[in-house]
Amino acid sequence: MNKEVSKIIEPFASPPQERINVLKEAKKQGIRVFGFISPVIPGITNLDELFKELSFCEYVWVELLNTRKSILNRFMPIIKKEFPENVKDFVFAIKNSEEYYEMRKKEVQLLSKKYNLKVKELVRHNTS
Repeated sequence: MNKEVSKIIEPFASPPQERINVLKEAKKQGIRVFGFISPVIPGITNLDELFKELSFCEYVWVELLNTRKSILNRFMPIIKKEFPENVKDFVFAIKNSEEYYEMRKKEVQLLSKKYNLKVKELVRHNTS
């Protein structure tokens, strides 16, 4: 939801609040809407804030960051430069992928209940 962070991660995308406003307007017009939270970036993505903002949706999909080497080779320099305080979160997620997944799964389940927002799927990628 942070406009400055979003501009660094997705420089050509609309600001997060603008995207949510479009979904809200579509819902007002009677269109069924859902949220797609992607990618969940270790140490940066605030799932609680996103679930709260998207609680009007029919459901959400949540996708964890793809940690394949080809993705990380492009992404890690940005994280190291712009978010050095979060490098340790990335290293943990990469080296402890099963534990990281289970932590996010529990968090998503709790947030689903807290905001009464159905989660269609928690997507993770096979990194092999």
